[in-house]
Amino acid sequence: MSSISPIKTLSSLASGIDTLLQRLALCRYSGNRLVRLEAHIEARDILQWLAGLPRGERCYFSCRDQSLTLAGVGVAIELKSSSPAGMPRVFAQAEELVKDTKALWLGGSSFSGRAGAYQWQGFPGARFVLPLIELRQEQGSFSLAFNLCADSFAQWQEQQLAIHSYCSLLAQVEAPGLKQTQIVSRHNSVDEELWQQQVDESLELISRGDLQKVVLAREVALELSECPNPMLVLAALEAANPECYSFAIELEGTCFMGCSPERLLKRRSAELKTEALAGTVRRGLSKTEDIALEKLLLEDPKLVHEHKLVAQAIQESLVPVTARLESSEPVKVLKLNRVQHRCQPLTAIIHPSVATSDLYSCIHPTPAICGFPSTKALALINDIEPICRGWYSGSVGVLGHAYCELSVAIRSALIIKNRLWLYSGVGIVEGSVAGEEWQELESKLESMLQAIGYKVFTKDCNVQ
Repeated sequence: MSSISPIKTLSSLASGIDTLLQRLALCRYSGNRLVRLEAHIEARDILQWLAGLPRGERCYFSCRDQSLTLAGVGVAIELKSSSPAGMPRVFAQAEELVKDTKALWLGGSSFSGRAGAYQWQGFPGARFVLPLIELRQEQGSFSLAFNLCADSFAQWQEQQLAIHSYCSLLAQVEAPGLKQTQIVSRHNSVDEELWQQQVDESLELISRGDLQKVVLAREVALELSECPNPMLVLAALEAANPECYSFAIELEGTCFMGCSPERLLKRRSAELKTEALAGTVRRGLSKTEDIALEKLLLEDPKLVHEHKLVAQAIQESLVPVTARLESSEPVKVLKLNRVQHRCQPLTAIIHPSVATSDLYSCIHPTPAICGFPSTKALALINDIEPICRGWYSGSVGVLGHAYCELSVAIRSALIIKNRLWLYSGVGIVEGSVAGEEWQELESKLESMLQAIGYKVFTKDCNVQ
């Protein structure tokens, strides 16, 4: 492993590229080790820059507090698994390869931890990549970096050629404008009649005491009049949802992207941060109505019960891996552009011997995207959901040395040319009403519909 100190002088992107290429020319192949070259550059609009690059091997992740944004082009190294059993190996290898460097892997995993089917074909159970070329914003400072790691001299040459090929485009990139898109056709995986049956079946199991909560998801397939640029769609989503994580993963002509309000976990050395996010109401049409809905969110017995189930389950899941729970903050309201949620941040100190993969397996899937108890909720989901969730409600984030931050991959979509699959889910607990939950599913789709250039009217989803 090798990490070459970054150049501290601030430069334009073109100047930064030239500097790194000159330094790259002085590097020599010396076996299977990471070589990282880094230079500080002037501030840039990272998503606009990424949107102008050729599709295929782009990736992006931005933390919801804007402390870190990472964009990647090309692949220096790829680690993946096809089943949950392979996750510990992926995490361990990734952390070891970037030990004592600033390099970060970008990737995630599917809801089930297994490879996808149908439109999700090509997406493995888990996949993390070390970008060949990386553009990063960290605490307001911008940098450009090359990552190389080759197990043969031939591969070393291939990576150098790929970097030179990308660099011929990087400085001149201009993003196209986002075109207004028409929806040619729309197909729901579940209609309102089938939805009623699914909710009734769930409530019957809940009334018998077989489970306390299940999260049911729905897929909406759209055919669009244009092939949208995923990075421009994401830029529109990000602008409308600044309180959220945003992410995009391109793989084999397909892009999985979204803006998620929910943290799965953040680990920095021995400190773990996670949260319980559950219970949803729409935003109000006026300030008065919005405050009234917030009051409902905080006081409604059904919403309070749903949130407490999630918070309690997460805290119990952390007992085997934490030395102590540092804090359980008061419940707060997270307001997004179309909906608002109950949210309770949790902080814990973890045992030094605990691996990041252990934390992941303890927390995922949370009751917020699966249900409780998780085993019975998963069985029901597998039985009655007529879709492959793929990476929806899985995880997306970054992984580095003694650091990991993963978001729950909700409020997301899959894009293949002019086809778009949208995903939304709701928690079913005692007191749930099928019609109200259907409207919540619709509300959660609104931001994505607006981001692709489709004007959402009040009559579409009863939310303004």
